[in-house]
Amino acid sequence: MTLNFDTDHSYHEQRHRGRLDSGGKLRVVHLFSGPAPHELQKLIEDAAARVFGTGTAVEVLNLDLLEGFDILDDAKFFDLLKRALRGEFDFCVSGTPCCTFSAALAAGTDTFNAGTVLRSASSPMGRPGLSEFDQKKVDDHNEITLRGVVLELAVWLSGGEAITENPAFRGDESSRFYWKEKAHVGGLLWKMPCIQRLQRATGAAKVDFAQCAFKAKSQKATTLLYTPGLNMVEFHKIGNGLRERQQCDCAAGAHKITALGEWSAASAR
Repeated sequence: MTLNFDTDHSYHEQRHRGRLDSGGKLRVVHLFSGPAPHELQKLIEDAAARVFGTGTAVEVLNLDLLEGFDILDDAKFFDLLKRALRGEFDFCVSGTPCCTFSAALAAGTDTFNAGTVLRSASSPMGRPGLSEFDQKKVDDHNEITLRGVVLELAVWLSGGEAITENPAFRGDESSRFYWKEKAHVGGLLWKMPCIQRLQRATGAAKVDFAQCAFKAKSQKATTLLYTPGLNMVEFHKIGNGLRERQQCDCAAGAHKITALGEWSAASAR
């Protein structure tokens, strides 16, 4: 699948502003929402309502892999893509499944994530020499990621906005969330070419934060990539709030769940 990522930003900014001023019900498509959207997801959905106007009703279409939505089903995917291109969605939130991107992959305590490390910072599309089983898993998740990006881009091209959510990249030495031991395997979604092209095409910005600041049971360093129309209105306030709360200053043992915390110094991951 290929798309033309060359876009006229001034034209799309006009469409964004026109939609922001239109009022009415905000229609959100939430990809890979999980069976029970947690507090952060609800915060994002609430923020979307605020972006498009105080008191705006929000209609959320939650699509989750575990609840029967298969984005690899061509019929379902292309039907959703057509709806997005027709402008049926004002907002797209995509929490791309991180089971092949996360630093937790090699942890033996999680039967869903445990196994061979499938990617690295130098090979984000998949490490060479994988078994047939692991290669298929990587290929499937590469396609899932790409299709999520295509849907986000379609919503954006139709005048909407988009957010991508995933674990933060752990290999940036300038980041508060740099993790030397996991720098080569942690948060590799952000190294995917299609994600980087989405950011360049839309002019999207990133914000990193710790989910424990929102009462999560573990630190769970997270990145949001959001399109510039959100920054044009009120999302920059949310973004600045996230930046103020991005550091995890919790004492060791403060988190109810310590995810891979054996490498951490002062705070649990």
